[in-house]
Amino acid sequence: MDIWRLKEIHSPRRKSILINYKKLASLSGCESYASFQNLHRNLVNDALEKDKIKREARWSQSIAVGEKQFVTDIKKKLGIKALGRKTQSLDEGFQLREEVMPYTAGFDAENSDIAQKNAYKWDTSQKFSMS
Repeated sequence: MDIWRLKEIHSPRRKSILINYKKLASLSGCESYASFQNLHRNLVNDALEKDKIKREARWSQSIAVGEKQFVTDIKKKLGIKALGRKTQSLDEGFQLREEVMPYTAGFDAENSDIAQKNAYKWDTSQKFSMS
């Protein structure tokens, strides 16, 4: 886990503040930011003890993750940029993401004959003499 992300929560900036700390605590159901810090520290320690620290694709590969209304709102705000992106149901909530297509999807048939088309046979039967 990136220690700098933890530092931002446990040692809040005094200048160039990126996080609304009071709002974060409130959204997390905590009465104060100090209680949020304690909650966060306990969650991180619990995850480390149980070896739960791993990358989860739903968070790192999705455009939006959450309740259906939230994901729908994000999709609407994206407008034309949301074309081709689908809302998918998860065990807990929904996600908005693009379908992952293999890079070589449409190229196999086109590239299969290329070796024959670019072949040039050399006439190796001629003998050269240096005189």
